[in-house]
Amino acid sequence: MTEQDIFIDKVKDGAIAGWHEGKILPSVTIAQACLESGWGTSDLAKNACNLFGIKAKEDWKGESYTVRTAEYDKNNKKFYIDAAFRKYRNWQCSLVDHARFFHTPAWREGNYKNVIGEVDYRKACKALQSAGYATSQ
Repeated sequence: MTEQDIFIDKVKDGAIAGWHEGKILPSVTIAQACLESGWGTSDLAKNACNLFGIKAKEDWKGESYTVRTAEYDKNNKKFYIDAAFRKYRNWQCSLVDHARFFHTPAWREGNYKNVIGEVDYRKACKALQSAGYATSQ
């Protein structure tokens, strides 16, 4: 098995549970986890068990982990900030929270309405980008 196969094996059950929890397509969850965490090797994935780069905003009640991160402005120009990210006990907690993220607070459900329940991964991925999940184009 490759390192990528091992990573997918570790997150697949949580991604499937995410479909049942929040109707986020498992293939999209896995793809996001691979991309956002560098297949589980990023500093954030290793030290905060955060596979998705979800920031610790005012609605977050748990622990946080601050790192220097790249952001992009509306012209796709990169700049850096120190940002607090959600910190989890393990990757499973990150996967569960990822599914819930799209529903709470309530405004997110409207923002991500074209992602939630979408069964075509192409449409779901385009909807994620259009809804502004990440600042990178």
